[in-house]
Amino acid sequence: VEFDSIPFTTEWVADSEVEIETIRLVRQGELGMTKRRFRVVYENGQEISRVLEDAWVAQDPITKTMAYGTKIVIRTLETPDGPIEYWRKIRAYTVSYRPASCGKDADHPRYGYTRLGWKLEKGVVAVDPTVIPLRTVMYVPGYGMARAGDTGGGIKGKLVDLGFSDHDYQSWHWWTDIYLLTPVPPAYQIRWILPD
Repeated sequence: VEFDSIPFTTEWVADSEVEIETIRLVRQGELGMTKRRFRVVYENGQEISRVLEDAWVAQDPITKTMAYGTKIVIRTLETPDGPIEYWRKIRAYTVSYRPASCGKDADHPRYGYTRLGWKLEKGVVAVDPTVIPLRTVMYVPGYGMARAGDTGGGIKGKLVDLGFSDHDYQSWHWWTDIYLLTPVPPAYQIRWILPD
């Protein structure tokens, strides 16, 4: 009899009692098992034939269940610019850009403008809109208040590109806590489970 494992699947369920950004294990997954019975004939110690007689599932896999929090708690943070009220904190890798680094010549009619048609300057940032919706207002420590007004081919997941104008550019390349400010967007705009 030979044994083969059957992989288990993972399902995600919402939990309104658990705070957003929290994930917990509800049920551990377990591998299933199939068995195959062969009739094997040996002659002088050598296998000369093998016939599959039966195959069956001896144990079904058990699905792994993970719960993600959907409870939103409004918090206040004291900043050098005054108190802010936020509903989500995201640890994101922050970089920076300016009109001159966007690939358009200075005489191009779209030079210095974002995807939403906003003038690129300090306070406008590029995001992955599947993680942070466009027009979201946020606070970035060391940078200040910002609004998501641009996207980019390289902006994926928890990466935020901090905008500057050409004359006040600062280079950023580090992890930063990003605070998404109130009001809380509608549930359909929230990505509850963020990519790593």
